[in-house]
Order: sequence, then structure tokens, then C-alpha cells
Amino acid sequence: MTKSNGCLHPVWRELIGSLPSPGLVTLIGGGGKTSLMYYLVAGLKASGAAAFAAATAKLFMPEGTGHRAVLVSTLAELRQTVEQLSNRPELVTVARGLADGGERKLAGLAPEWLDILAGEYPSVRFVVEGDGSAGLPLKGHLPHDPVVPSVTRLLIPVIGAEAIGRPLAADCVHRPARAAELAGAIEGATITADMIATILLHPDGYLHNCPPEACVVPFINKAEGAAMCPAEELAAAVLAAGHPAVGGVVVGSMRRQEFFFIRK
Repeated sequence: MTKSNGCLHPVWRELIGSLPSPGLVTLIGGGGKTSLMYYLVAGLKASGAAAFAAATAKLFMPEGTGHRAVLVSTLAELRQTVEQLSNRPELVTVARGLADGGERKLAGLAPEWLDILAGEYPSVRFVVEGDGSAGLPLKGHLPHDPVVPSVTRLLIPVIGAEAIGRPLAADCVHRPARAAELAGAIEGATITADMIATILLHPDGYLHNCPPEACVVPFINKAEGAAMCPAEELAAAVLAAGHPAVGGVVVGSMRRQEFFFIRK
């Protein structure tokens, strides 16, 4: 497993660099999704690429990441922001104002706006967070989510390896009842690699609203120490399913910035 030296890791550089235009990347799920988004944007900017972080769901204000938030209320303002800041070194998260409720969260952009901007600026990389998971490593999706821009070319479902072996319950799974339904399991059952693979690849689960042209590359995060073998078992289960959209699986650790790519 190779460690990043501060620039974008070769695994991610290859995956994002090989994207057809428009190069929009959407991250969904939980277990390190927001950290990965900011890491990818910072790495792209460090390599000289034009890149922005964004979300179609609520997103915590960027703090301690070197990013600043730019709030826009119209498509025209978003377009102006992209034109003005694409070539600057600063790390920018674009959002549609502040979310309601008094939390330090940003309101997500309309996915249609991102579709339009990605088409108008094909050299710009947009890295988009497409749902929330309440900070938990596994999620049961409802019909309204994830919210994935239709021009997404790389869809990265993020799963925390620490979920394997734990009970399918609210302290580990966002919406455990829904996750159990998708997995064909009972709430409270021990989470297995096969169970997660079923939820991940279910057409009403993580891949709900996956654009037909998107390549799906799941990222199994927190593959460290005792969690490494379960993470590899999960990667094998995902690839064994033979889903046509899945191009491979990344296994690694955001904390250590170590990653390896298991090709299909």
C-alpha cells in the first residue's frame, strides 16, 4: 500500500485523470466521504488542475481544511465564481447559502447547476458530495437520495471498514431499518462483507440514481490493522458480484493517505 506524499495519490490521480469530459466526481455514503472530497480537491489543485468542492446535500462548513466557502444564490453567480477562481491556488467549496436549522452547514447546490457548469467548463473538475450519513460508516438510502448530478463520470461510494462485524444498529448505520431491508437482513444482525456488498450494489441502495455513463469505484476506508482483512473481504465480495458499472475497488486509509486499487 503506497502512501501519499502530499500530492494526489497515484490511485486517485489515475482514476480522475482518465475521466472523459465532463470530469465530474460524486462521492456518496459514509466513513470518510467529506475528508476524501477535500483531499481530492486539494490534490487536484496542487497538481495545477482547476477544481472545486461542492455538494447536493447539506455539508459542514469547511474548517481546518484550508478550504473557504463561496456562497451563491443563482446559476449566474456560480458561473461567475468558477470563471474567477478556477486559476487561483485557493481551495474553494461552492454552496447555495447556509442551511436552515442553525447548524454550521452549507446548503447544497441544485444538481442541474452542476450538470450545466461541468458541461460549460470541461477542464474544471467538480468533486461533489451527494448525500449525508450522520458521520456513520454505512447507510440505508431512501428514494430521495443520493442526489447525483446526471453528468457524473466517476461515482465513489464510501464505506467505513469498521462497520464489518458490528451490529446493524443506529450507532453504526445511518437508517439501520432501511439498510436491513435492502440487505434482506434483520435489524441488529451482525454486519458481514456480503451484506454490505448487497446494500452497496442494490439498485435502490447506494446505486440509486447512478447515471448510466458513470463508472462506479467504491472506496473502503479505514482499512488499517485488524480492519484490513475484512476490508479486503468486502472488496472481493463487491468484485465477485460482477456488477457492470463497477470498474474496481479502492481500499485504503484516509488517515494515513494510503490506498491501493483492485481492478475488476
